[in-house]
Amino acid sequence: AIPFCYIRFFAGADMRRQLAGFLELLMEANPQSVGGKLPGDNFYFDG
Repeated sequence: AIPFCYIRFFAGADMRRQLAGFLELLMEANPQSVGGKLPGDNFYFDG
């Protein structure tokens, strides 16, 4: 473990909620930062 790094694991729907907001923010600020579009459903792993 890396002390004081505060890395946390989120799985499934929790991860999708956490990441979707971040990706939307990046998309609004600079669409090229996410490749010009938000990722589709197959980007997220639910298994």
